[in-house]
Amino acid sequence: MRLQFVNVKNCFLHFPQATHNNFSGPSVCALKIENNGKVYYFSPSHSPHSALTGSDLVGISPLYARLLGFKEDDIVIISSINNLGSLRQIQVSPASEDDFEILLSASDVIETSLLNQLRIVWPQQVFCAWIAPNVAVTLVVVLPLWLLSPTIAA
Repeated sequence: MRLQFVNVKNCFLHFPQATHNNFSGPSVCALKIENNGKVYYFSPSHSPHSALTGSDLVGISPLYARLLGFKEDDIVIISSINNLGSLRQIQVSPASEDDFEILLSASDVIETSLLNQLRIVWPQQVFCAWIAPNVAVTLVVVLPLWLLSPTIAA
């Protein structure tokens, strides 16, 4: 599939109507992307993305894609993962001193909104958490690869 940047403020993968059901549903816990010898994990969005029209497209936030090293139009291989454990909390570190300052001032916002933006984490994952429409903090997961459950601590 081909990556297309879409205007979203989350770390989910987004699919067009034509292929959405292939990559989401009760049996799909997570999605694995392989690209250039690296492996990444994602949750699928709960609904199709209207900006994606080609059946070979998968949408991703431009900010999150760049953090992971993706470029628009990268070709990726996607497979589903059907069984994952769950976590009640994760340990993260800010990616920079500026991110640390944002984290200090907005940790409660991040804790309450993170599950709306991210559901899959893995060790050393870099991700962004939006705390306002144009403000995101970059965090690094210290621990581990699992599906986040509703009670989390950042």
